[in-house]
Amino acid sequence: MSFNDCEVTFSVFSGGHWVKNHSGDISYIGGESRSIDCYPEAFFTTLSEDEFAGQKVWYKMPFELLHQRKLLRNGEQSFHNMVEAAKWCGVVEIFMVNEVEHPVEEAFYEHAEEEIRVERNVAGFVDEDPNFDYHNTPPNSDGEEDGVKLVRWKKGIGELKLNQVFDTLEEFKDALVEYSLKEGWNIKQNPWGKIKCGAICGVEDGCLWRIYCSYEEHLGKWKVKTYEDVHTCFKDGRSKILKKSVIVKLFLDEIRTYPEYRPKMIQDQIQQRYNLIATYDQCKKAKEKTISIINSDYVEQFSRLKDYRNAILEQNKESTVVLETVPNDDGNEIFRRFYVCFEAMKNAWTMWCRPVFGVDGCFMKCTLKGQLLAAVGKDANNGMYPFAWAVVDVENEENWTWFFKLLKADFNLQQGQHYTIISDRQKGLLNAVQNELPHIEH
Repeated sequence: MSFNDCEVTFSVFSGGHWVKNHSGDISYIGGESRSIDCYPEAFFTTLSEDEFAGQKVWYKMPFELLHQRKLLRNGEQSFHNMVEAAKWCGVVEIFMVNEVEHPVEEAFYEHAEEEIRVERNVAGFVDEDPNFDYHNTPPNSDGEEDGVKLVRWKKGIGELKLNQVFDTLEEFKDALVEYSLKEGWNIKQNPWGKIKCGAICGVEDGCLWRIYCSYEEHLGKWKVKTYEDVHTCFKDGRSKILKKSVIVKLFLDEIRTYPEYRPKMIQDQIQQRYNLIATYDQCKKAKEKTISIINSDYVEQFSRLKDYRNAILEQNKESTVVLETVPNDDGNEIFRRFYVCFEAMKNAWTMWCRPVFGVDGCFMKCTLKGQLLAAVGKDANNGMYPFAWAVVDVENEENWTWFFKLLKADFNLQQGQHYTIISDRQKGLLNAVQNELPHIEH
C-alpha cells in the first residue's frame, strides 16, 4: 500500500462548544467523541450531511494545542492542507460546534470563588520544598478536621473520593488508572516523591480536574487531601496515564494464555473495553515487554526444578524424580527432561489397578514449548488414573525409551508379560515398546 492510500484515524468531537477561562486557556466542553477510520479525502462524505448541518468545523493534529486549531471547510484550501497533514500524522482531531446554539466562538468561563481557591491551593503544592520533612508535620496542618469520615479504597471500583485512604502509594496510582479506564478521562500523573503524588487533567492546562494524595503520619496511610472532580474539558479518547507499563498489566494474563496476541488486537481491545485510543507503537512495546516478563517467569521456574525435585523426595521418600540437564555453550546447565512418579500413585496402581495402561504425548502450549508424556491406567471404578508423567523436548524414540525404562524400574514390568499397553502406535513409541517391553500386549 502506498503512502497516499493509507487510511487515517479521525477523533471527532461533537455536541460541545469552546470556552475560555480567566487565564486565557481554551477548552472544548461537553458533547461526545468517537473515532472514524477513512481516507482523508473522504472525510466529509463518510459522515452524513445531517451531521454537518449548522456546524462549524475545526481540526488540529494531536501534537498541537487547542488555540492552534484551524477552520475546516470542504473544497477549500484548508481541506487540502488537512488532507496532506493527515497523511503524515495518521491521526486528526475534529471539533464540531453548532453555530446556532453557540454563536460566540469562545464563551468566557469564569471560575467560581471556591474553584479559584482550590486552584491556588493546589498550585502551591507543585512548588513545595522536596526536602520538607512531612513526617514531622503536625497532623492537622493540611486542614484535617476531627470527625472527618475516611473512605477506604476498594480495588476494581474505579472511583476517587476526597478523604479516600490507601495502604500504599502504589494503590493510589492503581486507583488513578482504574478511574481513567472506567470513566474514559484523559489524566496525567504528577509524581512528587515517595510520600505524595497527584494527577491533573491531561487534555489542557485550563481544566479544573485534579487530585492530590500524601502520607498521613498519624494514620499510617496515604490520604486524598484535595480532589476537584469536575472536568471542564472534553473526553478526547486518550489518556496520558495509559502507558506501556499499564498495558502490560492489563494484558499479561491474556498474552500468557494466547502468545499470538498481536499489537493491533491489543489496540482494538483497549478501544472496545475502555473507549480509549492507544498507539500501535505503545501496544507493540507493551507486547514485547509482556513476552519478556513471561519468558523470565519460565526461566525462573525452570531454574527451581532442582528445588522442586528435592521437595518431592523430602515429603515422598519412595517417589521417583529424575531431572536431566545438559551444558550449553557457556557451560551453564539447561533443562533436558524431567520424570515424576509419586510413591502413593505407584503403590495404588500396583495394588489396585488393572494391568492395562495407556501412554501418549501432547504439546505444551507455552512459550518454551516441549512435550508432556504420560502413563494413565484405570482404577477399580473404571476411572482414569494417571500414575507417571514426564516433560521432554520432543516426542521421539530416544525419549520414549527413556520413559519406558523408568516405568519398568518403578512398576517391575520386566519384559511386559501379563500387561497390556494402549497407544497411538507412533513410530518412535513402537520401537521403544518393542525394545523395552517385547512381551507386552500392544
